[in-house]
Amino acid sequence: EALEILSGEKFDLLLFDISMPVMDGKTALKKLRGKAAGHPNRGIPAIALTAHALENQVKSYLEAGFSEVLTKPLSLNELRRTISRYALAGIPEGDSAIMPGVGG
Repeated sequence: EALEILSGEKFDLLLFDISMPVMDGKTALKKLRGKAAGHPNRGIPAIALTAHALENQVKSYLEAGFSEVLTKPLSLNELRRTISRYALAGIPEGDSAIMPGVGG
């Protein structure tokens, strides 16, 4: 469902849980990155959220194309700092979209 939504509207940043019930975050990102050039979200920064924080696991998420990995439990301040880094890296102010509730 998320991939379908991502195909129609441009977003600024993705937060993908690595352990999702239907499709894990690595698979979802691989499908998104494999879209044709010109897809509105093909190169979007993607943050992995996971409790799987062993060094080799984190490395595999980065190698899969995630921009960054945040481990659970996650503090609100850590999430704010991460989002702020991407906002300061060139997301035009006032030009953002919040993905409507997916799966619910």
